[in-house]
Amino acid sequence: MRLEAAKQDETQHGQTADAVRRCAVTRAHRPKDALLRFVLGPDGSIVPDLKEKLPGRGVWLTAAHDTVAEAVKRKAFGRALKAEAKAPPELADRVDRLLAEAAAGALAMANKAGGVVFGYSNVEEAWPRAA
Repeated sequence: MRLEAAKQDETQHGQTADAVRRCAVTRAHRPKDALLRFVLGPDGSIVPDLKEKLPGRGVWLTAAHDTVAEAVKRKAFGRALKAEAKAPPELADRVDRLLAEAAAGALAMANKAGGVVFGYSNVEEAWPRAA
């Protein structure tokens, strides 16, 4: 039964929705949704791939500021990519900014679609009540 559900959940890339990857710093296995992907740019620099669409081999890190900073400090990108990689020291701050911008963009889209509710009474009315 579980196998059939996994086959139905296949994405366009042929991977199941609950695919698991290993963090290059903590070595912990986590679902892809809990990790950030980084790829090697043409100039040898590390590029955050938040949408997981960029080509090439990727490095997965736990989605935490400290983990990204530790990866830069330990030079984990070059080791995981098996190539010379230049990760700027401010990469963790850059990733934080990109994630905040992505969240703001998603919230703006949800607001345009009418999926955002403002105000205490409106939220209380929209919130599903437990039976």
